[in-house]
Amino acid sequence: MTAVLVALATVVVIGWPLAFALTGRVLLGTLLAPLTAGLVAAVSAVLMIVVGGRLVFWLVPLALASFVVAFVVHRRQLGPSAPHAGPVDVAFFTVPLLAPAIDVLQSPISWDSHAIYWTRAGAFTQDSAFVRYHLGDVVYRYSHTDYPPLVPASVATGWATGGVDFFSAQFVTTALTLSAIVMLAYAVRVATAGGPVWASRVAASAVALGVWTGAPLVLAAGYTDHLWTAAAVAGGLLLLLGSGPRALPVLLLTVAALTKNEGLIAAGIVAVVVTARTWRAPLRAAPVWVPVGAGVLWSVVGRVFHAESDLLANGGGERIVQVLTVHPTMRFRFDQTVDAMWSAGGKLVAVAAVVAVVGALLLRPYRTRIGIGADWPLWAVLVLFGGALVFTYLISPHRLTWHLPTSIDRTMVPLLVLASASAACWAVTAVEAFLRPSLSPPPATVTDDGPAVPDDGPAVPDDGPARFEVPRQRESSESTVPTTRGAERP
Repeated sequence: MTAVLVALATVVVIGWPLAFALTGRVLLGTLLAPLTAGLVAAVSAVLMIVVGGRLVFWLVPLALASFVVAFVVHRRQLGPSAPHAGPVDVAFFTVPLLAPAIDVLQSPISWDSHAIYWTRAGAFTQDSAFVRYHLGDVVYRYSHTDYPPLVPASVATGWATGGVDFFSAQFVTTALTLSAIVMLAYAVRVATAGGPVWASRVAASAVALGVWTGAPLVLAAGYTDHLWTAAAVAGGLLLLLGSGPRALPVLLLTVAALTKNEGLIAAGIVAVVVTARTWRAPLRAAPVWVPVGAGVLWSVVGRVFHAESDLLANGGGERIVQVLTVHPTMRFRFDQTVDAMWSAGGKLVAVAAVVAVVGALLLRPYRTRIGIGADWPLWAVLVLFGGALVFTYLISPHRLTWHLPTSIDRTMVPLLVLASASAACWAVTAVEAFLRPSLSPPPATVTDDGPAVPDDGPAVPDDGPARFEVPRQRESSESTVPTTRGAERP
């Protein structure tokens, strides 16, 4: 257990300065720290491969540089502190996760964890020459060496101080996953902040717990599907429905893009949808392409050193042509894939779609009143990723009678989380409609200072609040609004 604690402490210490600089909050920054540490480790791994040396040789100076950046940001009070991140909010983000997270104590024996992430973490404990050899060696092709380096580099970072230990690897990977899930809860809280406070907090907890809906037994076993999903959906929510500075959602999408290839696809889809929403001012969407660039950069590095995706191996180009020409084999594969997706959670997505349609018909004025953005961007991301998922199975080199049963419960997690986020936003809207059914403004009251102007909050267009502006909080003294770094909270 000492090795576990040392590894976790290493990850938190490396990541905390940047996390605090981004959020301006001690508690939220501590919870975000594993993800920022993962990015530092991933950048160190890329530099190690491209330039040379060992991981720790790059990790130490980058970690020190992050401390300097955090110090400068804190001293100059650059940007507002993260809203809706007080102690009560953080309790709603974290306490409900403690019970299911106990699975991290299971024996670290999961196949994918060892074969993919921890095998590659072992390579990152060696020098750059070994890592380059590992990337291109056909013997290690089973290890998916084309996958991005964030998780194996993070595990290797923990091993650098605590020693090689598979429990440490499982705890570090789970810490990354739980950090992403907490950020997902925070994103839901920000997106629904204009509604009743208690409803917004409950919705945040519910969506976070909903991540366990798909493949719950492997979430804390070293797999990364829930990690990149939570990070990608959190970043998407903050960009499409939420508000605040761009740095946090861009960081979360970068985490997704550098965790798994599917995360890069999701980050690209979010970037496309955000760009489509801001097509009149395309430069506003430029930052959301940074995660895509990071993921593509890793893909180029991997290809240079002969890492190859299994989807493109063994006739991948021919299978793509068969998809484009609607070959009969692909029709059969399509039916198999859709049936498996429906059985693995498609019914829940359909229920969420019905909720979204009913909400759009009956509750849209209330949703506008509390400042939640339009729902269609979330469903655009969901549909596009669902299409990408179907395409992935169509061009898979494996028999679907094996590939689908061994993976569909994990690959459906993004669709389930997106659907639950949409439903949560409508649930908060429904609570608002129940508590304040009247859409007309209350009559003005007369005070000693003259007639008071009724204030139901800022006028918000149908697409939600102006991008990256924080909505007003109406109901709780415990919730916060953006304040200058270091200022007292009201």
